[in-house]
Amino acid sequence: MTSPRSIPVELALPFWRYGAVFRGEGCAFLLDSAKSDDRLGRVSYLGGRPDALLTGRRTGRPDLAMDLTLTTWRRPDGQPCDPPAVRTWTGDPFAALRALQAAYRPADLSPGGHFTGGLVGYVGYEAGHAIESLPDTGIDDLHLPDLAFMVASVV
Repeated sequence: MTSPRSIPVELALPFWRYGAVFRGEGCAFLLDSAKSDDRLGRVSYLGGRPDALLTGRRTGRPDLAMDLTLTTWRRPDGQPCDPPAVRTWTGDPFAALRALQAAYRPADLSPGGHFTGGLVGYVGYEAGHAIESLPDTGIDDLHLPDLAFMVASVV
């Protein structure tokens, strides 16, 4: 992965307006410290324009596999994919996450431990179906992936 790009942005509260920076781009995140303590709450992170996005949905299969989709806008070498590359398969979502993390490992890590890019996402409750065989009694009323991780390179 090429070195992450930092873009300084002057924003004023309320924090929910931060999303306007990446409006209409499909994927964005806000990791907000929202604390007044100078030691714990001094840094918030906003990012978007992912290089890649991995999503997974439970299948109900006895082998615990998930239906996975990897959309790639920029390859690990930094070259753009035009149009975006889309790969779908059924498999182990955690193996797919490890492979994605290895492929897009940042070239430079930020001194001082500040977040400069990498995987950002969530593992939803229903992703438990990829860990153990469970009855699927939930209603999928939101139609969201059970897990989703983006490769954040603009933070």
